[in-house]
Amino acid sequence: KKVETLPANLTIQQPGYTFSGNYKANGTNLSYRCEIVLKEPQLKPEQFGQWNKDIDQLKNFYNQQVVLTKVK
Repeated sequence: KKVETLPANLTIQQPGYTFSGNYKANGTNLSYRCEIVLKEPQLKPEQFGQWNKDIDQLKNFYNQQVVLTKVK
């Protein structure tokens, strides 16, 4: 199989947390890396709006599809 389409990389950096994710194709190998770093154990109420937007972006990244095609 050949990798036809990979999702775009994701990088979200906020003062209290960082989310990143990427896919890489190398020949017949496909690698996936996702990193979530929580720098602070709690969010302040005024941070909830941004947190929810960033979680939506993270969910969207998780829901992206990798498209493989059969090599003839």
